[in-house]
Amino acid sequence: MAARTQGVARAVLFADPLNAAARAAYLSIGFAIVGDYGLVLLAP
Repeated sequence: MAARTQGVARAVLFADPLNAAARAAYLSIGFAIVGDYGLVLLAP
């Protein structure tokens, strides 16, 4: 990956857990599933 050649050691990727094609693609290039996250937007 280009990022690794530039010294990037970690990256965070968010994808829909129901998107099996995306999960398979990301796993195949070296990403690992480390947990579930959610995003909460609060009104100002």
